[in-house]
Amino acid sequence: MLKRYWHLFTAVFFIFISIAVTATDTQAINHPLSGLTSDSSGNLDTLDLTMSVDWDVNAPPQKAISKSELNQVIDSFAKSLFAMTEGRHRLGKIYVFDNSKNNNFTDLKIISKKAGRAGASPACWTKGVGDIDIFLWESDSERDDYLGPTMAHECGHYIYGIFDEYREEGGKTAKQLDDPSDPASDDYNDHTSIMNRHYEYPYQFTTPADYSTAEKRKTAQYRVYESSIWETLVRNPQNDPTQGRKYGRIRYPAMVDFPVPANPTMPTANYNAALNIIFVKDAAVNSIMIDPAMNANDYTAAKNAAASLVQKLPLNSVVLIPVGVAQPIAATTISNETARTDLIKKIRTLTAAKITNFDAALSTVRDRTSAARSGDQTATVILFTTENEDVNDQQSKSFRNAKIGFNAIINSSTEPLATPEDGSSLASLCRDTGGTFTLAKSDVELSARARKIGADAEGDNDILIAQRFSEPLQNGETISLEFRIGEHDAEGNGYFDVSVFVDPADINEVTVKLTDPAGNELLTETAKAGFEVEKLNDEGLIFFKITPTTYGETTGVWTATVTAGSALSDSVGIAAMGTSTLQLIVDAVHPEEEYAPILRASLSTELPVLRAYLTADLYDPDGNLLIDDVMLYDDGTHGDLKENDGIYCRSLNEVIVSGEFFIEVTASNPDGTAVASNRNVYFAASSGNTEYAMGSFQRADDASAQLSPASARGCVMGGNGNEDYSLILLMIVALGLRFLSTKRVL
Repeated sequence: MLKRYWHLFTAVFFIFISIAVTATDTQAINHPLSGLTSDSSGNLDTLDLTMSVDWDVNAPPQKAISKSELNQVIDSFAKSLFAMTEGRHRLGKIYVFDNSKNNNFTDLKIISKKAGRAGASPACWTKGVGDIDIFLWESDSERDDYLGPTMAHECGHYIYGIFDEYREEGGKTAKQLDDPSDPASDDYNDHTSIMNRHYEYPYQFTTPADYSTAEKRKTAQYRVYESSIWETLVRNPQNDPTQGRKYGRIRYPAMVDFPVPANPTMPTANYNAALNIIFVKDAAVNSIMIDPAMNANDYTAAKNAAASLVQKLPLNSVVLIPVGVAQPIAATTISNETARTDLIKKIRTLTAAKITNFDAALSTVRDRTSAARSGDQTATVILFTTENEDVNDQQSKSFRNAKIGFNAIINSSTEPLATPEDGSSLASLCRDTGGTFTLAKSDVELSARARKIGADAEGDNDILIAQRFSEPLQNGETISLEFRIGEHDAEGNGYFDVSVFVDPADINEVTVKLTDPAGNELLTETAKAGFEVEKLNDEGLIFFKITPTTYGETTGVWTATVTAGSALSDSVGIAAMGTSTLQLIVDAVHPEEEYAPILRASLSTELPVLRAYLTADLYDPDGNLLIDDVMLYDDGTHGDLKENDGIYCRSLNEVIVSGEFFIEVTASNPDGTAVASNRNVYFAASSGNTEYAMGSFQRADDASAQLSPASARGCVMGGNGNEDYSLILLMIVALGLRFLSTKRVL
């Protein structure tokens, strides 16, 4: 089954757009531990993948499976993948995170708590977006007994960008299809292929002989690529038919110059020779870089943000600051709160030491981060700077080989962001290593972004409900944020929180009030079960945490209000966040150059969410609103590829003057019609679908974009594009476009 929604992000989200080559020329990853290596002969590629399961593998609940059973499933997966690729691809390290850790950043997501059908994002493994969703249960009483071949089938979509070869019984005919990549009710149904019946043919792909007649060519695979799977895998993607090129598949090294097999041998000997299943438990290694070339004020703001990041990290995290400071901090484990406090004190006393060679400094950070690692810990670098620095092209490769994610937080509050002319920048390094690239428009936002990156590095599944940033308040002025808490915003024993960010110098000059749906006012001094307050003076942070299981009724509209007791020195930020499977994820389609790019937002739990209300606002670099309430659609028009698949789109056809712009996307369910449904994401034919009402919710993402004027090509996927010419959002360039986000870079 081909899943139609591509995951990117959990909470605060930025997109940076720059001139680049087409999507097929760029590669990225979901998680730093994922990757591909080729042997010296070029005939064998080894794939390292990441996996998140929604249970404790050491104490699995009744609906889940044990660690031993999961190992058997992965071994079966490895066997199918090796055999179906004629031994050209094999699984290497499989990194498993349990209890839904890294749920939004891994290649495979294994779900036990709800039933559904497996799905995958097409040709997305090298784009840093999308994933594979595997359900242990296909219905409340029907277990998937072929999980290994199911995973291999979904890798056909996710890794190789190929399509199904089965018949969709009871579905549309081929002539009735809106999307040629869908299986049809009159398709050929007897191909001996894992992309047809994975449980019956778990070890093989189709060859030209399988498509020898017109009847046998009636498949989604042939409608997209006009060829068998093996012909597709070994072909240069630039030679794919037009309707196939828009998916941006790549040809892997071991498939280059490999002859199309006439009779696949489906080898299984030594299929698991490189397989190593790793259950990741340790907290992450976090290397911090603070650019010493920044001015004194920006350097101090960066130190405050670094301290805020350390405050957010869980116990047993490892932190080091190896370069750019006169007093380097060796790898330090946050073993307890005293160790955390001592580390923050050291960060606040740091002084700058000049970096004479930025490339050499990156290499030093990479090597010392690797040395600080214990086994297969997640490792990440976080750079605070004001520049989108030039970066040696080889750094991306070296950081990827070291499995270290690179993150950059750019403080653009004092000067505009410049992009290196050759396009080889920090943004590229972030994209290529599964890291994040973030813009902050003020010192206050810098700290907020740092805390979010810390949460992402540790695999926390935070979601952004709503947020607001203001200019510095004058004496007596207020800023308020209204947000709606729904049933999905503190699932299980979870919580939601409200963070107020101010300049540390202003922390005692503000009064903060939280009003619940019943009208009860909660202040920093309020004592109430399920309500906690933390005030961090040095970080400029006031943090409210609400736990519904002990607080009581929390669903409804809340209001957070900040009042200034005197004129403040910097901006004020309010963010409401929670822990939830209901995610709003923004990305951009990378079609071939004859198509206009498309702004997309997917809304999903374990299933796509349909019939929600999504809008986008566009602001200029000074924060002035240019366009408001631009609708995103899930109706097969306005650039939307498929109706009712949980993907909300708007085609992007025109652009204004050069500069930096900001986009905000919100999602809600004002009329109560939104449902979670797998009606359009079935792995195979089924007699029914899972569907349930979503109730009230609110989600928000924001984005920044660097734009330049260009002419739109005017060709829009999904039809009805003529309605979109007034939408002025993104640059369209002859060589394509590249998106970079604070969760993942496309």
